[in-house]
Amino acid sequence: MFVSQYGTDGFGHQLFGMMSLIACIDISYVSFPHNGKFEHLSKEESVMCKFFINNFLNNIFGDFENISNKKKIIMPRRKNNLCLKSFQFEKDIIYVFDNCWSTDNIGYYIKNFAFDKYITNSLNNLLTTNTNFDTNKCNVVVHIRGGDGKDRISGSLKNDYLILLNNIIKKMSFQHKNIIFHIHSNSPINNMFISENIISKYNSDIIQSFSEMIFADVLIAGDSSLSLVAPYFNKNKLVIVPNKTTCFTGNDRNAHPLLYYNNCITFNNFINGNININDYL
Repeated sequence: MFVSQYGTDGFGHQLFGMMSLIACIDISYVSFPHNGKFEHLSKEESVMCKFFINNFLNNIFGDFENISNKKKIIMPRRKNNLCLKSFQFEKDIIYVFDNCWSTDNIGYYIKNFAFDKYITNSLNNLLTTNTNFDTNKCNVVVHIRGGDGKDRISGSLKNDYLILLNNIIKKMSFQHKNIIFHIHSNSPINNMFISENIISKYNSDIIQSFSEMIFADVLIAGDSSLSLVAPYFNKNKLVIVPNKTTCFTGNDRNAHPLLYYNNCITFNNFINGNININDYL
């Protein structure tokens, strides 16, 4: 049973979908070069993201396969989320999906694949040079979904969500005096997030945002596949996710990191529970 990935969404969505198909058991992933097409990105960002994905695939599989003589079927949009237990494969056909988030326990398989092992060589150089951290502090990266997702329940225009997020920042600042917050968003960052320990990074390029999400001591994720895939690189000490998201609900819920990481909790867990950031550092 052969699969590959073709996505038409943003970088985080495509990468997360690709990782799910690679990690899925009992199928073989066929690696071929990415076409460099992403939604929401500038031309320069698309070039960087294409470089990331192609080098990531090379680190996992080696050289790309020659598939010019193999039959490929690109699954239509409403059928491109693979559920392994119900899909009927035919021999010697490469089925090209967007993701397999509907497959039972897919987040478990993604976690156990240990994708962090493949952030090596040029990829590691790319990510670490784009991470602007003070290593003497606890670095907390916050992702606020803006752009086309600004009106989501956990988006940049939702005041209740922003107030809850600000309360988390205040609680962490009280618990840990040597802490700094890096807030990433592709929409203007609300004025309530102004403090000497907050760095606002409005419209920073996507590789810098993604790099800092991966390497953050603490990641406060947004309603975005870009920040919800970051925990699967197994480097964050604590991950806090919104109480409700548009991403990874319904048939996609099997990919949500909240189900698979003991160090992943919700906003309400942190605000209302007896949780101290220092216990995770």
